[in-house]
Amino acid sequence: MGSELDFLEIFRRHGAAERTLEIDKIMATISDHPVWEVWPYLRFEGREAVRAWYERQIIHYYPYTSNTRSLNQWCVGETVIAEAEFVYTPPGSKDLIGRAVAIFSFDDNRCSKERIYFTGSAFPTLFWHAYSQDRTISKIKGISIFSTPPLQDHQSYPKLTR
Repeated sequence: MGSELDFLEIFRRHGAAERTLEIDKIMATISDHPVWEVWPYLRFEGREAVRAWYERQIIHYYPYTSNTRSLNQWCVGETVIAEAEFVYTPPGSKDLIGRAVAIFSFDDNRCSKERIYFTGSAFPTLFWHAYSQDRTISKIKGISIFSTPPLQDHQSYPKLTR
């Protein structure tokens, strides 16, 4: 196993690959048996499912996201916790400011688990924009989509707009 500095470096390489939209580089930082969870809606288990997540992120999320900034990063043992703020502007909508906390675990010096917790109205909007119309995603082994949001109407979430 690696050190906390090793895990931070893997985390940073993973983030850099996400920012440059290089899916093969993203996947190079991910273990053979990953589990990605986006609370409370999505769970991706296995490399095929996690790759499908990133393929959709590159289409539906990253092009509409700007001004992402890291707020905090912590490394405790084999876990990296990162807090970030971002602006998400879906087609035909105002800017939505969101925050996220991601918790990364590692196995064999690669990311094995990521749990992401979003706040504000940006993620419910992203979720419906990116996944509600995608009829192919439910056919991929290892993907679970929980279609009922915690609030029945995602418009009820507090709006953080510019």
